[in-house]
Formats: sequence, C-alpha cells, structure tokens
Amino acid sequence: MAQRKFKSGEAGLVMYKSANPFEFYHILNKMDDVPIQDVFGSLIFPEKCIFPCPLVICIHGSYGWRGHH
Repeated sequence: MAQRKFKSGEAGLVMYKSANPFEFYHILNKMDDVPIQDVFGSLIFPEKCIFPCPLVICIHGSYGWRGHH
C-alpha cells in the first residue's frame, strides 16, 4: 500500500490492514489465527487544519449508520 501525505483541506481514500476477531477471547488469545484483510476509509481534513490535528475514527456496525449515530 502506497503512503500518501495529505494537506489541510484535502480528502482521500486510506487503505489499511484490519481483522475481525469474533469476541474478546480471540483478541486476547487467538489474534494470530484471525485472518487479515484489506479495508479502506475516507480521510477528510478541515479547511484550516493546524497539524498535528486530532483524529476521530468512526466505525459503523453491521447494519450501517443509524439514526443514533
């Protein structure tokens, strides 16, 4: 995966590796057995961002985004 440097006001696609352990037991005891997969997300910087700036990662559940998000 290529590395990209973003600037203030920019947005883009970010790809990274992830895994989906079934429960905390797998996180604590069997992470080496959990398959790794390529995933992606959108990175959006505010127009007047001063670096370093905070990062918020939002991950929806299996039913997607809902009204309470």
